[in-house]
Amino acid sequence: MARVSEYRMHLLKNFAIIMFSLHRSCLPKEIDPVPPTSLSINGAYITLYGYASKGPKLDRHMSRSMLHCSHLCLKNTRCISFNYQVSFPRSGLCELSEEGILSKERREMLRKMPGFVFVQTERKDLIAKSCLEYMHAGRRYSGHYNIFDLKGFSYPVYCDLTSEPKAAWTLFMSGRTPSATGTGLFSRVPLFVDKPTSQLNPNWNAFRLSLSHMKQLRSRSSHWRITCSFQNDGLVLQDYVRAKVVDFDPIDFKGKGICKKVEYINVRGHNCSDFKTAWWQGDDVPLSHDSSKARCGFDPSSGAVESEDDFGLYQYTNPTFRCTLSGRESTTNYWFGSYLEPV
Repeated sequence: MARVSEYRMHLLKNFAIIMFSLHRSCLPKEIDPVPPTSLSINGAYITLYGYASKGPKLDRHMSRSMLHCSHLCLKNTRCISFNYQVSFPRSGLCELSEEGILSKERREMLRKMPGFVFVQTERKDLIAKSCLEYMHAGRRYSGHYNIFDLKGFSYPVYCDLTSEPKAAWTLFMSGRTPSATGTGLFSRVPLFVDKPTSQLNPNWNAFRLSLSHMKQLRSRSSHWRITCSFQNDGLVLQDYVRAKVVDFDPIDFKGKGICKKVEYINVRGHNCSDFKTAWWQGDDVPLSHDSSKARCGFDPSSGAVESEDDFGLYQYTNPTFRCTLSGRESTTNYWFGSYLEPV
C-alpha cells in the first residue's frame, strides 16, 4: 500500500512539473523564458498518461525527470513528442520521437503503455512559414528547421532563437569573407538579384536563399540584421547592424550613399541608435556601407581604411572590422527576423 501511495505521489509530482514546464514555458535561465501571455500555444501540447508513441525513435536517454526529458526534446529540432517512464522515480527512460497526433481524441494512433506518459511538445499540423512560428509553438533552441513556402513546399533554414530575448531570426544569406586579392561569392550580387546557393544546405560559407524565399521571409519579418562570424562568436554587437524593414528594405533598396534609418549600427566600436547612415546597392554592388568618411551625421572614419567597405562588397577591407578580421576565416551573415512583442 505504501508503494502504491509513493507511486501516486510521484505521478502527481511529475504531472505538475510537466504542466508547469510546457503550459507556462518554464525554461532554463540561459534561454530567456518568455511570459506565457506572449505565446500562442492553445492546443499546442498533449499529455496522455498510460500511452506511448509507436515507431522508430530519434534518441533514447535515461532521464532524471519529465522536465529534463522535455528539455531534451526541445533541444532536438526534429523532436515533436517524447515518451517518459514515470514508473521509475529517479531515472526513467526518455524516448524522443518525430511522431505526433492531431488531438487527444486520436490516441488510438498510440500504443497503451502502463507506467509511461506521452507528451507532444508541438502541434502536428504546424506548417511554419518562419522561425517565429516555431518560437510561438514553444521552441527555444537554435538550429535547423523546416519552413514552408507559399506553394506548400518545405525547405531547411537555420533559426536563431536564443541570441536576442524574445526574437526569432532566419538566416537567408551567409558567405565567407573574400581575401584581399580575391572576390567573394556574393561580392557583386545585390539582394534584388536571384542567386540561390546551397538552398537545401544552410551553411555559413556559401549559402543564399532564392529571391522568392527571401521576399517571403521579408513579408513575415519586422527587422533585418547583419552579423559577423556568427558561427564562431554568436551575437556580438560590435560590427553589427539592425534595421526595421519598414524603414529600410534591404532587398528593394537601390542607390549610392543614400541615408537610410537603422535601429542600431556599430562599426569598429563607433555606434548610434535610431539614426540615418549611408548605404549602397546597385546592379553590380551588393548592400554595403562605406565608413571611410562621415556621412548622414554618422562618423566612423576614425580607424577606417580608404573607401572601406563594411557589411558587403569588400573591395576595400579593414583587418580590424570583424567581418573581414585578419588571421581567421570570417563570414558575413544576413537575417530576417521578428520579435514576440513589438519593439
